[in-house]
Amino acid sequence: MGEGSTLYTEIWTSVAPLSALVYWLVNLFMGQEQFAYELTAYLFIVFQAVYLSIIANRREFYLERNYVVGAIYVLLANLSFDLGKLSPALMGTTFLIIAYNSFAKQISNRDGVRDDVFEVGLFVGVATLFHLPFVAFLPWIILAMLLFTGASFRQILLIALGFILPIFIMGIYFYFVSDFEAFRYNVLESSIRFTQLSFGKLLEVFYTFTIPFLISLVGYFLLITNNRYNGGQSRMHQIALLGILFGVVAYILSPYKIPMQLYGTLPFIAIFIAGFFLHMKGTYLPEIAFIILLLFTLFIQYQGVKPLIGKGFNHLEEVRLSEQVPPDIVKGKKMLIIGERIDEYKYGKQVTAYLNWNLSKRDLAEPNDYESVVNIFDNFRKEPPEVIIDKKGVIPTIFKRIPRLAKDYKPSEIEGIYLRK
Repeated sequence: MGEGSTLYTEIWTSVAPLSALVYWLVNLFMGQEQFAYELTAYLFIVFQAVYLSIIANRREFYLERNYVVGAIYVLLANLSFDLGKLSPALMGTTFLIIAYNSFAKQISNRDGVRDDVFEVGLFVGVATLFHLPFVAFLPWIILAMLLFTGASFRQILLIALGFILPIFIMGIYFYFVSDFEAFRYNVLESSIRFTQLSFGKLLEVFYTFTIPFLISLVGYFLLITNNRYNGGQSRMHQIALLGILFGVVAYILSPYKIPMQLYGTLPFIAIFIAGFFLHMKGTYLPEIAFIILLLFTLFIQYQGVKPLIGKGFNHLEEVRLSEQVPPDIVKGKKMLIIGERIDEYKYGKQVTAYLNWNLSKRDLAEPNDYESVVNIFDNFRKEPPEVIIDKKGVIPTIFKRIPRLAKDYKPSEIEGIYLRK
């Protein structure tokens, strides 16, 4: 994007448009250094933690003002190393927290739900444009409105319209300015996938969140059994519990089943864990429990980065860059990588639109289709790759179908790697 390539037309990716915009801005102002993305991620986390604390105090989530929930949120954001990365789920969670604040404002309003409930749906819609699986939070809002407020059908409709508005505006932009069909194919059809769940990976994700989930469950019961909370405060706690359930739904809808996809649950888990510490009785018992949670967080963090026990967490392998150095013939070259793993791009420059394999295989895996042949030839003509790393074994079929391309490339001594003549 920084070099002028058009999103979804010249770059095939399932990254949602607002997340792609943030990545482009970070690259524009701070460069491509990993530190820039890590710093931006922690700026998001700090903002979310501070804002969550402000909400908790302003909407009186607890019996006294405190900033425990913000500290807990920062701790949870370090539970797994991928949670600290600048992911679409992290960025979208910012607007889920803002939507929750708008919701809490409606709950605490003595005059009942007002028409500005429209903004609740609006913020969930914006969150969805960062991370499409967050569409799962629209029924969360609607169900919570029906269960815990006296919202009318008209106000429910306003929520739905607020949710649709930012998505509609984005669709209008791509329809008139860019390519709506490319936007639909890249994002609307590919960002939500019911992929097969691996029991082993799910078990490792469960290990990661076991103690936080258990503590939050105890914290929820401590909150709802305390008779000093009024009806409005209790409803906000129950809405947060629903938020965790629909955050798990968003995880199921996500294409990759890794901890960062559970980001939508973290603000609500933090609310209950904070309640656990605030209502725990006993001298030094809250402090001891917090130290145990801190040690558990550090252990899980290091188990994902550099295993202390066994082989670490295999569910993070799909987001971890390979430590294997590619051969010298590909370094510093314009390259096309065909396959799910694209680690070699770290050592060169990506060209052609074929970035995401799940999207690219429509052309590359079925080159017998006339439209696919035209797309492949056009992509190679605009900026031909100097190196092709074929991990799916599709290049021989492509060259057979398009002899003009075959003349420009020769197989290297390494199987699956083709060099431009």
